[in-house]
Amino acid sequence: MFIHFRQSNNPIRDFYYAIDRTRYPQLEKREYLALSSLLYAERFPAATVYLRNRGFTNPQIVGLINEFQNFKIQEFNSFGIMNYSFSLPVSFQVGKLNILLNYTYNIPISLPKEQFSYDPNGYFSASVSYMLFWGK
Repeated sequence: MFIHFRQSNNPIRDFYYAIDRTRYPQLEKREYLALSSLLYAERFPAATVYLRNRGFTNPQIVGLINEFQNFKIQEFNSFGIMNYSFSLPVSFQVGKLNILLNYTYNIPISLPKEQFSYDPNGYFSASVSYMLFWGK
């Protein structure tokens, strides 16, 4: 089972832009930061009073809190295969050297409700080892 978290790349900036839209009364940066701290602490009644004192109407307050919830971290509990990986190793020995060459091909799989999808990728790897023989 895998628990993954998703949120906006920059939730504070996105929330600031949501407030900065013309449909909301304008807030100064320090007012915005105070509001953000109230919302992150989930002090919604205090945030409601704070916004009402700055000229927000009830529908605007509800809309703003809903937009804040959309930018918050969301937790999903998912189970599934996240990646298929195929390897083609080739090993050979030359004298005291052992050489291992490997090609790996990955096929990432997105979990349910995951916003990102990744392209398949592959890579080569190599390793060289030297055998030491200890005398008896």
